[in-house]
Amino acid sequence: MKNTVKECSVLGCSAPVVCRTFCSHHYNNWQKHGDPKIAAVHPPYNGELCAEKGCDKAAKARGFCFKHYDRRLQRGQFGAYLDRKCQVVGCHERVGKTGRNRMCELHYKQKTAKALERETNWYRENNTDFMDW
Repeated sequence: MKNTVKECSVLGCSAPVVCRTFCSHHYNNWQKHGDPKIAAVHPPYNGELCAEKGCDKAAKARGFCFKHYDRRLQRGQFGAYLDRKCQVVGCHERVGKTGRNRMCELHYKQKTAKALERETNWYRENNTDFMDW
């Protein structure tokens, strides 16, 4: 019996089949777009440069090149939560990156720690089988 590797079913592609008669590239396109021949669509470059001072690369996302966009994204400089303040009275910290419960990270951690403590105490009081580790 001859052991042959099947080729991708897309015309002109000779890569080995990974799944459903497609190579990995065409299979991913099929999963994302419903058609193996459709590739990722990027907006055309319109001549804008990165908004970061001293950078002369092409603007790709929100007016920045990929490098500066990624830096700002990691620092949390994009998003609606930036202008929100913690809901705890007297606290003027900004809401954390996730924006959970409209609290700063410190107050969110305090709240979850208190909730865990209350739950543990309830189990201790109501369950004879409860074991403290």
